[in-house]
Amino acid sequence: MFWIQVMRNEKSESPKLGIIASRRFGGAVDRNRAKRRIREVFRRNQASFPKGIDLVVLPRTALLKASFSSLEQNFVAAVGKTCSSS
Repeated sequence: MFWIQVMRNEKSESPKLGIIASRRFGGAVDRNRAKRRIREVFRRNQASFPKGIDLVVLPRTALLKASFSSLEQNFVAAVGKTCSSS
């Protein structure tokens, strides 16, 4: 569905999000839809993420076919798992 990387940023007070969706992902409509979905999941769950992290997300084409609730569950679980192992 997506690839995620979490980096520590001690200077930042709130979590930040970066999305990389190149033309290799698909057309402009698909790229923008994927970015909108990821931004919305991040916005809804931002308070539950640790402070001082930067997230970099690369969407995969399966993200467009997944339901929003499953995307949200997978995203929050991935961030939680990644932050706890760091």
